[in-house]
Amino acid sequence: MPDWPKAYGGGGLSAEETKILRSEMAKLGCRPPLMSFGIWMLGPALLKFGTEEQKLHYLPQIARGEIRWCQGYSEPGSGSDLVSLQTFGEDKGDHWVVNGQKIWTSYADKADWIFCLVRTDKTNKYQGISFLLFDMTTPGVSTKPILLISGSSPFCETFFDNVKVPKHQIVGELNRGWDVAKYLLGHEREMISERTRAAADLNSAKPAKPAPARARKTS
Repeated sequence: MPDWPKAYGGGGLSAEETKILRSEMAKLGCRPPLMSFGIWMLGPALLKFGTEEQKLHYLPQIARGEIRWCQGYSEPGSGSDLVSLQTFGEDKGDHWVVNGQKIWTSYADKADWIFCLVRTDKTNKYQGISFLLFDMTTPGVSTKPILLISGSSPFCETFFDNVKVPKHQIVGELNRGWDVAKYLLGHEREMISERTRAAADLNSAKPAKPAPARARKTS
């Protein structure tokens, strides 16, 4: 990522320099850079809310494309209604034990890690949610593809059965995971808008195709 700090695997460019770089790449017809849930969504959230240890550990791997992430938000019967979120992390001192289910998790069966909203306080349904990271190979994590009418789909159901998540894998404050999630979703919208503009710039930079030559009439 050109605008991430060099210490975290980025290019260290300013916002203006990054804008110029992307504009010039579009004019040259360069292929789009690597894009992923880690780059679009989690990376910016870690830069704002993550600890220094989390930034140094995860961001370089994300920038190099070495770690694939999926997003655990929606639940059966809840959708985007986080007030009714049921996946629960029970406090066990130095870790949480997570139980629950997510649905419509894109590419969960191919992801290495998940960033997940988990209820950590049942007494406050309007807050009480934390933003946790955990390895998809952790015992108790399983996925099941959701097949569409086409016979294939990027979506999965994701199940958590007594999944142990260390306390250092929380991003942001305990029970304030919605703050992280809102920031992440806002940045995702900005990135989608930016890619749309870049695609428009690329199309406008392409030379127009010459009109086909008209055949001469012969007498």
